[in-house]
Amino acid sequence: MRRLIGVEVRRLASRPLSRGLLVAAAVVALGAAIVVAVLSHPATQAAVERSELEYERTVEQCIRSGFRPPFALYPKDARAEFCEEAVPKADFTFQLTLLDDVLEGVDVPGTSFPLTMAAGVLGASFLGAEFTRRTMTVTLTWIPDRVRVIVSKVVSAGVAVFVMALVLQLFVGLVLAAAAGLRGTTGGMSAEVIADTFGAGARVAAVASLAAMAGASLAVIAGSTAGALGIGLLYALVETLIKGLEDVAWLRWLLGENAVVFVVGGGERGAALGRSVLDSTVILVVSTAALFGAAVALFSRRDLA
Repeated sequence: MRRLIGVEVRRLASRPLSRGLLVAAAVVALGAAIVVAVLSHPATQAAVERSELEYERTVEQCIRSGFRPPFALYPKDARAEFCEEAVPKADFTFQLTLLDDVLEGVDVPGTSFPLTMAAGVLGASFLGAEFTRRTMTVTLTWIPDRVRVIVSKVVSAGVAVFVMALVLQLFVGLVLAAAAGLRGTTGGMSAEVIADTFGAGARVAAVASLAAMAGASLAVIAGSTAGALGIGLLYALVETLIKGLEDVAWLRWLLGENAVVFVVGGGERGAALGRSVLDSTVILVVSTAALFGAAVALFSRRDLA
């Protein structure tokens, strides 16, 4: 089984779609780093922290007194929103300590969402092509054990994507570190911050791996890449509609919300949903395993003639 998974991992990594996605992601990451470097103003970590404290003090003073007499009559929550927008912020300085936020991609644009989406598409395409090109039938003539074949293919999708996601995020970290060193600040990078950053990258890679396995399983169930993507889009639509209800009782069961809780390591998002990292991990793993099991069961009985 291990040898078969190794072969499938190499096959997935050598596919034009895999290489194309990696190249495109690297180009986007490099472009984003250049933009960050251009917009950033070099400063020390201490200067950045002083600017942030000064901004917070000015906002608090604005909330208490207001900039103009009518503003004092506004409700306090409206005052806070107004002051946060009205008080001028200091010049932007990219801090390398924010790299974990970039990888998590929840509060700022980052890697987790596009990586997860690309992983799902890659997994669906990898298995879907086996059916549309009828190469699955050829494989079964050499290895008649259907369970072994489908398990190795789905697992290899998860393994390959996990490794590629780690490599890509390492590249993102390196180019952003260069941007911070040239036009930002690398101060504050303690051992704890570095560990948190690596942890964030590993969690994002794990979610991408599960997405790849889920996409591959859907392709087996649907019998094509298009069918798998259609099911995925349908679920995304349902999840969007449920989010619109803003009902925690429903939100806490959504895969997207639990993926966020897992990626950020719980935090305020987990507290709001009443989910711990372990809870979200179990939901994501069980959901993926259920799709995987359904795919194995259906493939075992499917007529490929």
